[in-house]
Amino acid sequence: METLYNMDRATYASVATAVSVLAVPFWWWYQHQKFKRTFGEATYRPAFAPLSLPGMLYGLGLQFCWDQRLTVYRKTSRELISMEPTVWGQPILYTNSSEVIRQISGGGTSPWQKPPWSQEANEYWGRNVLSVSGNEWRKHRKVLQPSFNPTLYEMVWKETSRFFNEMLVQDNWPMVPGESKSFPRAQVFTQRVALCVVLSCAFGLPIKWQEKTYAGDGFTLDDGVQFQSDNLLLVVYAPSWLFRLPFKRLQYVASATNAMRNWFNNAVTAKKAEIAKTLAETDGDLDSESLKRDIFSRLTLASQLDSKSHLKDSEIIGNTWVMYFAGHDTTANVLAAAFCLLAAHKEEQEIVLEEINRLVKEFADVKLDFEVYDSLVKTRSAFVEALRLYPAGSILIRETKEDTVLRVPCGTGANGEVIEEAVPIPKGTPIVGDMIGVQYNARAFPQPEVFRPSRWYGVTTEDAYTAFSGGPRACIGRRFALVEGVCFLANVLRHYQVEPLLEDGETVEAWKTRVLGKAEIKMTLSIADSPLVFRRR
Repeated sequence: METLYNMDRATYASVATAVSVLAVPFWWWYQHQKFKRTFGEATYRPAFAPLSLPGMLYGLGLQFCWDQRLTVYRKTSRELISMEPTVWGQPILYTNSSEVIRQISGGGTSPWQKPPWSQEANEYWGRNVLSVSGNEWRKHRKVLQPSFNPTLYEMVWKETSRFFNEMLVQDNWPMVPGESKSFPRAQVFTQRVALCVVLSCAFGLPIKWQEKTYAGDGFTLDDGVQFQSDNLLLVVYAPSWLFRLPFKRLQYVASATNAMRNWFNNAVTAKKAEIAKTLAETDGDLDSESLKRDIFSRLTLASQLDSKSHLKDSEIIGNTWVMYFAGHDTTANVLAAAFCLLAAHKEEQEIVLEEINRLVKEFADVKLDFEVYDSLVKTRSAFVEALRLYPAGSILIRETKEDTVLRVPCGTGANGEVIEEAVPIPKGTPIVGDMIGVQYNARAFPQPEVFRPSRWYGVTTEDAYTAFSGGPRACIGRRFALVEGVCFLANVLRHYQVEPLLEDGETVEAWKTRVLGKAEIKMTLSIADSPLVFRRR
């Protein structure tokens, strides 16, 4: 009887194993048929879902959107592709249509929301306006929106001009016509100016060009920007015990993370004390002119209000991180790309220079004050075109919480009208708004690979700048970045001709291939290198 029992147990184990083995392909087949009924044959079948950890490490990853930006949507007649992993991961949709992205951006009663798994990195420091959805997003935006006003933009212009002038003197830029200064990576100074402007205008910190702000342990905020770009995904997804191992790189990551956390916490504590003191001196007058109106002050003040606008300390820090990192990174990277593109296209650089010189005479404005901003159409267009070619935000991710329908462009009619196809989307389907694909969509931008600032000359609204995203969730700091970028471009180009920094024996065409075709995607997208020469006019 015992032998029979043992045989039965072994048999049961074998059957269970066989069922388990058979269940995996059956489950995959069932999911495949379900996907096929809804979307037809998959456009791509990678081994792993591109945004899963295996997909990032061994599959298509984020770089896929850049590497195949000119070809990825050619396999389908509509501006929507489907990916069905063969080994691991949930099927996912990608779109390069700005019209579809407006539909999925969210807001109001939209069924589209940001899936929690897509925001783990953005929420590492705390929930923020970039990561949240629905009513929570409206609360964060309500707190932040009043800070983005004409007074702030004029301050951004003045501070950018100040840092430009300090840079020339303190970094020994040439002042004699014909003399030059070379940079293997122009990001060295574009990152610095962007950080200085953010710290001064967004956080109200008095800072000078060569003055270092330390977060602790000899770790500066300049280091923090690079650290966030290089290591945030590691910090978010790696197990905590990993950072206790005796490896220098891991110990540096742990030390830098603690330094940044301490700086954020100390900054919030100090700002709370400053606001509490001001409110005590003004009998709680929230409209007092003694209260600073910079973005950081508004965030911290919201933490002390007993209202629907109340923010937790973690939310203050989360939004501080968004302004500090995301706001800084966009401007720094686009400026570097703009200088490279203008160096490669001298005719476009001359067009921008002619506009700047004309406005200097027209406004009798030796210093280029803020009043010329709206008139710098061609300078702004060069900046926006650089952003189109190298969009800082490479993807946005949404998921529908109910069955819905998307109107997807699938061609154009005889009169140029967009033809749309209704595509049913089941509940729980994730979709990636491919922001690189949007900017390289030939329907919207003929010859999308060409640097052509004139595309933007007739634009009358900033909503047309789709690289800042669109719809109600368009980038809240869009005007901040535009004012800063245009101001710095105008000041540099007025005084310096930008040229490619060539390697020995290299031609300009070879430089273009080496530099303009390469981008790297970490937390944001940036041109990989920016070797340039700045020659005094």
